[in-house]
Amino acid sequence: ISPAVFVPLAEATGLIGRIGAWVLERSCTQLATWQRDFPDGFPLTVEVNLATEQLADPGLVAQVLATAQSTGIDTTALVLEITESSLVGDIDTALSRLGQLSALGVKIALDDFGTGYSSLTYLRRLPATILKIDQSFVQDETDQGQALLRSIVALGAGQGLQIICEGIERTDQAEQLRTFGCHLGQGHLWAPALPADQITEIMRRGGRMAPVPTQGRVPMQRGSQ
Repeated sequence: ISPAVFVPLAEATGLIGRIGAWVLERSCTQLATWQRDFPDGFPLTVEVNLATEQLADPGLVAQVLATAQSTGIDTTALVLEITESSLVGDIDTALSRLGQLSALGVKIALDDFGTGYSSLTYLRRLPATILKIDQSFVQDETDQGQALLRSIVALGAGQGLQIICEGIERTDQAEQLRTFGCHLGQGHLWAPALPADQITEIMRRGGRMAPVPTQGRVPMQRGSQ
């Protein structure tokens, strides 16, 4: 079932907080397992989405810290993704909580950038270190769309943010984004969403997720997901 289906239902029924806490715990537990099993590999991180209701929870910071401690991961290996729409309510409270999380070493990523509200305002005020550009910009291949995408990448990079483009499906898209200055990418070019056991097998093979070669083009590096 797509998250586009079950997440709105979870939000409407008030279950999203419990589901979010479970996802955070399972993700951190899995990361701890991978860090133990692959200690000599590339430094691993895990990214977890935060729902609007979680961001509004006064106990969020304590919950994140307790989860990191109980699973044994370092907080610097955890990335929490938020969307612009999750900040629309009480932005001052949200910024305060995100600031506390950032002070603990947790990295903050602004997800689906460009699809919400007051993007530039949030970009300036958020303690974010990662900017994830929505796939709708990547897949708009008109001249105007590509010019806008290049501008967004330059804007984020100019703020010192790591830029991750979403929804990359072809090698030529990856190559183009590399010329724009995008740092990392994610999408079906490398792999669809996978269960943990399949990711474990990929890591046992050395973590290579190369796409099918296309006319000798070299893809950019894939972001950790």
